[in-house]
Amino acid sequence: MILRFLFLLSLLWVFPAQVFAQASPNVSVLDTVYQDLDALVALGLIKDRVVGQRPYSEREIVWMAKQAEKNLLLNLSQAQQDFSVEKRLKRSQRLINKIKRRFSTLWNESPQDLTKVEIKPISQLSLGFLKLDASPRGFGDNGLGLLEASLNPLIAYREGRHLVNGSNLAMELQHGFRLSPYFYLQAQERMQLALAEDGSQENKVFIHQLSGKFLIKNLEVQVGRDAILWGQGEDGGLLLSANARPLDAIQLSNDLPFRLPWVFKVLGPAKFSFFFADLGPEQHFPHSKLVGTKLSFQPYSFFEFGLSNMTLFGGEGAPSAGLGTRLTDIFPLVQFLTGAQAQVDNKMGGFDFRFHFKRLRGSELYLEAIFDDTPGKDQKKFWIEDAGHVLGVWLPRLTDDGRLSLRLEYRRTGIRYYRHPQFQSGWSLNQNILGDDLGPDAQGFYFKVYYELRPEHRLALHGAWESRSEDRYIGGVSDGGLSFSKVEDRVEETRLRLGAYWNFEPEEIPLRLKLEGAYERVQNFAFVSGETQHHWLAALSLDVFFKSFYTSP
Repeated sequence: MILRFLFLLSLLWVFPAQVFAQASPNVSVLDTVYQDLDALVALGLIKDRVVGQRPYSEREIVWMAKQAEKNLLLNLSQAQQDFSVEKRLKRSQRLINKIKRRFSTLWNESPQDLTKVEIKPISQLSLGFLKLDASPRGFGDNGLGLLEASLNPLIAYREGRHLVNGSNLAMELQHGFRLSPYFYLQAQERMQLALAEDGSQENKVFIHQLSGKFLIKNLEVQVGRDAILWGQGEDGGLLLSANARPLDAIQLSNDLPFRLPWVFKVLGPAKFSFFFADLGPEQHFPHSKLVGTKLSFQPYSFFEFGLSNMTLFGGEGAPSAGLGTRLTDIFPLVQFLTGAQAQVDNKMGGFDFRFHFKRLRGSELYLEAIFDDTPGKDQKKFWIEDAGHVLGVWLPRLTDDGRLSLRLEYRRTGIRYYRHPQFQSGWSLNQNILGDDLGPDAQGFYFKVYYELRPEHRLALHGAWESRSEDRYIGGVSDGGLSFSKVEDRVEETRLRLGAYWNFEPEEIPLRLKLEGAYERVQNFAFVSGETQHHWLAALSLDVFFKSFYTSP
């Protein structure tokens, strides 16, 4: 297995995408540039893109935008004969120019003229005010395991930023330093003034992101704190999403999609990722470790699939295990073939795929299935009780030019999802679920409508209906393995949520302004019959982008 791992790393070196190597920072998935890339894909201008592993580096974003520009030039001749095509191409050119201005240093470089040194004392300044009136709650013991996390959906998927029930004022600064063409250092700190409704204050300074990235040809080694997202959804997936703070990890991956040699080239553009993370001192077993591997392939321009596996283990006071047991758990194929299984960790893994329908205006259908156990004889337990699913539909061009788009999703999780009897922090980091904020034993329907009022103005309307259960169970052992029996049927908690936001990004000024608001109605809050609560949020934020202070060719 170790030899296979080293062989795959060698492929990342020998068969990279044909583009010059230049280390660059990752761009947060909360950035609107991902919406721009989605639009260019829907307009048929980006063919090679792996969605299941994000965030993208600046280099990968520029690489995709250059794909779009090349394909745009090939389509210009049609614009003279078809007005609808002309409208699409004009919007495409605006989106490409926006990316070109934002990442001008990388865009203008060539293999013969790489920037050796780049200094950005401030690459981005972010100011924000958020007013929140929403009660958080935790997750109780349903008899199958614990989960030490806080639920407050109005402020989910903000990369784990700590927000109090009250007034929150924050400033964030990003810094970037390229010390050679092959190394980039990025840092981001957050300064927060928070006044809660109960009168308490949380005035703190956080290191939100700090990492160094080495890039040799197409092999990327990153050390430090940065986000890792796996899944086809806008905010990530069931294993890793934008809900929790960035991980403190060592990560190996290929920066750009690469093609395998020989007969494996039929798998198309591929991305590989392996990481080893420390979950910090707040875990039930302090400094528990999280190890993950993901493979993503795009054998056809209309189809992508991925395989994921993650193991949570170790920490102070955790069950011990030998090297052989650890390797068996990290690489699930060995466990599947040998049947070996030890109760010394928490494992999750599964698959995801995405279909792209060019003839349906770039519409997409995607599915993710992640399992909280290895297969056994009880198929219902494996596919339903121990599983989580995401089914999504992305309609990026309700209008021909793509100014109006719609995303629909259904999500569900099993009765012990994210919980664990030994690792009692569950699938969480600093009180935030690492994966889907929906949590265990729940289901939800979601929609999001985007409308580009003008090139500088984007509106979005989003809503959700969620149902969560905390019925109590007892576990036992049968011929098929573990089995669960319900012993208490509790009332379900339901949430109805509606929100909207407006983004303003002027073409010639490097800033972004965002105004948002949301409302949530909760019935049977915390599974108390008749307990109804009304929550709301209002926020205003400003991002300003700065060019390099110094560059050296």
